Amino acid sequence: MVTPAITEAVGRATAGELAAHLARCDVAFEPPLSSRVSLDAYAAKLVANAVCLEAWDNKRLVASVAMYCGDDAFISNVSVDPQWTRRGLAARLVSRAVACAWQRRMPRVRLEVAASNTAAIALYRRAGFAMASDREGTLSMYLINPDGALDE
Repeated sequence: MVTPAITEAVGRATAGELAAHLARCDVAFEPPLSSRVSLDAYAAKLVANAVCLEAWDNKRLVASVAMYCGDDAFISNVSVDPQWTRRGLAARLVSRAVACAWQRRMPRVRLEVAASNTAAIALYRRAGFAMASDREGTLSMYLINPDGALDE
């Protein structure tokens, strides 16, 4: 469960705070995020262009979900500080991201996850995501807006 000391926010983190958080979480990514992107550049891109849903322990960012909203919503990042895992933070923030996407009238939410990351896949399945494809060890998953066809 979520620890009572945790506060949630949207878009509060600076690029530096998000980069420091991603560095603390790097070992939990499969493969490590730093092997694929510059953490500083990625954090700056997320802060500038994504909806960032956050969990804070006082002044320390402990969990983040970043989602881009275009034709669909795309969850680009789900990260929880290793000291804060198994407290429901990822599930809570993914749920908030999905609710945000529905409020913005997105027809679906998509994400990609390493096929080897069974814990993340289980989290996304519990949230209602279905498998779309498996490409070279990366699974694409999606969730369709329950409101069905949306008016333009």
